[in-house]
Amino acid sequence: MSEIIAVVNQKGGVGKTTTALNLSVSLAYLAQETLAIDLDSQSNLTSGIGFSDPSHYDVSDTLLDSSLVFSALAPTKIEFLDLLPSSSNLIGIELMLKDLDNRERRLGAALSPLASMYKYVLIDCPPSLGLLTVNALSAANYVLIPMLPEYYALEGLSMLTQTIQRVKETLNPDLKILGIVFTMFDPRLQLTQAVIKEVREFFPGLTWDSVVPRNVRLAEAPSFSMPIHLYAPKSPGAQAYMDMGKELLVRIQNREASPASNILSTKIEKQESKEQAP
Repeated sequence: MSEIIAVVNQKGGVGKTTTALNLSVSLAYLAQETLAIDLDSQSNLTSGIGFSDPSHYDVSDTLLDSSLVFSALAPTKIEFLDLLPSSSNLIGIELMLKDLDNRERRLGAALSPLASMYKYVLIDCPPSLGLLTVNALSAANYVLIPMLPEYYALEGLSMLTQTIQRVKETLNPDLKILGIVFTMFDPRLQLTQAVIKEVREFFPGLTWDSVVPRNVRLAEAPSFSMPIHLYAPKSPGAQAYMDMGKELLVRIQNREASPASNILSTKIEKQESKEQAP
């Protein structure tokens, strides 16, 4: 059976797609059969892995007709890694889904026949909490939340965890938060180190040891339609994502995930109330 991980943050610019892409590649490098799913209409994961075929079926087709999922799968240049690509066809798909049966479970239905093919499935969710993200959360075993090491990082996290909790209550009771990963970390800034320390104290066990540094090569790689492992394999960014891949395997093996997302949501709400108090 596949371990399905939704990489989610409704805020843009937090390294969500970079994490979904490069973590998928890391798992493949660790000889894990992996499927990367691009559920974002911007298609940055699709282009970032070097795939370009407008005539190919994509994830929007599988959401409308789950029988097309095998036709939509695309091999990549990386061993052990396949792609379920996105395209501009995903724009407006939520309007098309809203009148269909089981609209929140369409992705899960499409992925069901693939359970024996992949050990890990990583879903790059759109930067919103709409129907596509709900489909990802409904299909997933785990949620991974990329965040910037900034004091505003907790803004919106309460809304995300509330969405996760609603999905748990209505669609997917087994959904767990696998953790929080920090991206774009600059060790020269004391503020970022202070934020990470505070979040680790606030959410013990949920904040991963692996931290992705702010790295020029990591920022350049998408322009060349390559994951960091191919573009700059010896860079700090490549090493950080390999470390993250190894940590993911350990955490999944040990099942180090939050069994109840409302614990995280409650903590955030208490912190926000404290900060807003006169």
